[in-house]
Amino acid sequence: MPPPPTQPLKKPKRPKRPKRPAYSQDFPTAHHATFNYLGFVAWGDIANLTMYRTRRNKLVLFPKTRPAKPPSDLQLQQRAQFTSAKDDWLALAPAERKQWATAAARASLCCTGYNLFLFWKLTADDSAIQTLERQTRTTLLP
Repeated sequence: MPPPPTQPLKKPKRPKRPKRPAYSQDFPTAHHATFNYLGFVAWGDIANLTMYRTRRNKLVLFPKTRPAKPPSDLQLQQRAQFTSAKDDWLALAPAERKQWATAAARASLCCTGYNLFLFWKLTADDSAIQTLERQTRTTLLP
């Protein structure tokens, strides 16, 4: 007489994990009451702390670290160029800013008019902007 047929073993189903709330209560410090009460998400540098959220939505806080050495001459030069480009953007008339935004949108670029303007100021790539002007039928360069 043959042995009775056996059924394959089924793996037990894993229980589903409960969904976490949008803002987890699992904070490692006592600062959580302030952040939850105000209803905003904070990250980056605040006062003498650096904070961010993990993938599991836990807030991580640690003391802000200072640079070990002063900025190099090249860093200072780059910061000055960026500041100059920003000031040039702020000096533009609203209509000119709108032209830059329109060009970025018409060309389906994944950037804003401000980003496009900064690209031009920092790279001085007039030919790229002239090509963009032709493609989008806008006037950007003076």
